[in-house]
Amino acid sequence: MIASLKVLILLSFCGLGFSFKYPRNADQTLWAFRTCERERGGPGKTEKWRNWDLPNNSDTHCYVKCIWQYLGMWNFQFNSIYVDAIATQYMARGRKYPKELANLALPTDGTCKTVYDKSIDFINKEKKNLDFVFFHTEDEYTNWIKTHADLKPIGKKISEFCKGKEGGSEGKCKHACSMYHYRLVDEQNNILPLRELRIYGKHDSEFIHCKRRAANETGCRVGDVLYHCIDKIDKKGFAEVLKRWDDESITY
Repeated sequence: MIASLKVLILLSFCGLGFSFKYPRNADQTLWAFRTCERERGGPGKTEKWRNWDLPNNSDTHCYVKCIWQYLGMWNFQFNSIYVDAIATQYMARGRKYPKELANLALPTDGTCKTVYDKSIDFINKEKKNLDFVFFHTEDEYTNWIKTHADLKPIGKKISEFCKGKEGGSEGKCKHACSMYHYRLVDEQNNILPLRELRIYGKHDSEFIHCKRRAANETGCRVGDVLYHCIDKIDKKGFAEVLKRWDDESITY
């Protein structure tokens, strides 16, 4: 079916902006769901969303857009759902993806409502498959983690998991493991465009030059340079953000 989608999904290939590896693993997908719940949710919403009960309201609209983005299923340049990545996720998990997937490929205007409207029928029809292919249930997540001891398990903070691992594959860095698990860089040590710092009293635009400077580096140096640049601008604020993320990481 991928061949029949070539024209439509071409838009989703271009300008992705970073290099997520596909398929996504259970650690990565759980982070995406839990982070979107925290950033977009509130009392009474999380349990519904975990059961794919996605009512037509503004908070849920932005939750749906958030999960596509944080799962790595979003093309930022064209504001489109990255359907080839979804197809890859299905195939890697041994499931056939439905022909309706092609309907998600064309660009949107980027608003939460438009993304929700474009994908809600697909989500409602594919709930069981989405649970399986994205490890969205406790059973699927647990089964995967049991056979992949290299992944950070639920219940362990990033700071604890990354002890002795911060050197990276080069063995010369200081923040390789944590900068990846905080999702400030991706698997290929490229800057992630989707992760906002949300430092109190600061706008993320104030750190753009840090991202540009870090992007000129290679390997785990990217994360180190990004870390030290942000830390130099607002040491206290950055430390507070990392502590919050670290505390939250025990839930995924």
